[in-house]
Amino acid sequence: MLKLTYTRAADEYAEVSVLGSPEGIRDLYWQLTHNYSEETDGTGIGTVKVGDLEGNDVTDSFMQEPYAWCTRLDKNLEG
Repeated sequence: MLKLTYTRAADEYAEVSVLGSPEGIRDLYWQLTHNYSEETDGTGIGTVKVGDLEGNDVTDSFMQEPYAWCTRLDKNLEG
C-alpha cells in the first residue's frame, strides 16, 4: 500500500493524500501529472509525491518499478 500526496498550484499548503494499491497509485500519478499539470486557472496540480506508509518518499523508484511495491494484499489470491 502506498500514499500519493499532491497539492494544487494555487494553494501549495492544502494537501490531498490518497492511499491505494501500487497499480491505482501509478494510474492516479499519471493522470495528475499529464492531465492537470498545465491548467492556468488555479486548478493545476503543484507537487505530486508517492510515499510508503512510513513516510519515505519513493516517487522515483516507484515510477521506475511500480510492481516491485506490490504486496499479497494487492494481488488476486483466488485459487
